[in-house]
Amino acid sequence: MKHVRKKFLIAAVSAIAGLLIVLLTIINLVGFTMASEDADRITEMLSEGRGEFPGQPERPRGNGFGPMGPMGPDSPEMQNSVRYFTVSLNENGGGKVVSFNISAVSEKEAVEWAESLKNETTGWTKGTYRYRVYRQKAVTYVTVIDQGRELLSCYRILMISVIGGAMGILISFLILLFVGRKLFAPVEEADRKQKQFIERAEREMKVPLTVIDADVEILERAGGPSEETTSIRRETRKMAALVENMDALRVVETSEGKMKPVSLSLLVEAAVNAEKASFSSKGITLSDSIIPDLKIQGDEEKLNDLVCELLSNSYRFGQTEAFVRLGKNEHRIILTVGNDTDLPDGQYDQAFDRFSTLSNAGDSAGLGLARVKEIVKMHGGRASAFVKDGRFTVEINF
Repeated sequence: MKHVRKKFLIAAVSAIAGLLIVLLTIINLVGFTMASEDADRITEMLSEGRGEFPGQPERPRGNGFGPMGPMGPDSPEMQNSVRYFTVSLNENGGGKVVSFNISAVSEKEAVEWAESLKNETTGWTKGTYRYRVYRQKAVTYVTVIDQGRELLSCYRILMISVIGGAMGILISFLILLFVGRKLFAPVEEADRKQKQFIERAEREMKVPLTVIDADVEILERAGGPSEETTSIRRETRKMAALVENMDALRVVETSEGKMKPVSLSLLVEAAVNAEKASFSSKGITLSDSIIPDLKIQGDEEKLNDLVCELLSNSYRFGQTEAFVRLGKNEHRIILTVGNDTDLPDGQYDQAFDRFSTLSNAGDSAGLGLARVKEIVKMHGGRASAFVKDGRFTVEINF
């Protein structure tokens, strides 16, 4: 349950962070774009006046903002506040200052600066300066305006966005951490009660099943096997299989385990050696091919359960042969377990679904391979099941 809550917290905070990043990025891009457009409008006005602002008609006082607008590059106050210079360059390379209203550079520096930009068109130079190069007849004009004050607002908004975004993500994390505990509290309580119920049910159901099985054995000793006793044994086997797999019935699964380096080669080899006699007594040949020294990071107990369940599946449904293969393909370890079958060729991944049984499953409860899939998922692997050339195969990629 803690794992589920952690995943919820990570997903929710990631979604909020992604939304904030996209939104604040758009806001700042729009801000810088508008600053560039305002600067281009000013340089355009200067180019229309050959480096100077064109004359404006006198505006009578007290009649609103006038036709030029109250703010931005079209404000009637703009030409008194903009910091700029214009240099004219003739074909011989000589430069002449046409207009000069800036304190950050000297006229000599302005001419040198203009000569370095004469082959450009428009853009930013030295960070906060916007320039425009335009030609009229044989003269090239270079206008440079200082947009430092205007860009300062954009950079402040950018700084506020970064700090505000980080604070927003942190606050969202703290809120979701608190809300997550409240939200998952009923589910955690239900999961705790469910575990208690399953443990109690396992204990209480095993006793009557054992008693029934013993009574049937006494009846068969006295009168021999009958249709009724065979039916009872079949149903008790179903119930016993269900009891053994009750732990897989939990609504909320846990993906936590004691992760450590595990020698999968030794684990599979030990499981195969332990089961070979059982397979042989049933008339099934169990073959194996195990590459040594293959290790993964995992829970040894759960990995052992996985291998034992796969071998048990092959034991129950194998006819004359079963096989275990452990190898490596590039960076992945592949475990393959299977047996001969009369099922038609095809993909059978539905066998991993809970309570899903194949046509040859008999009295199987349909929980074994579901448990296998959960263990594989816990270890970041993939499981598939298929029949090819009369062989049912479960392939697991770690």
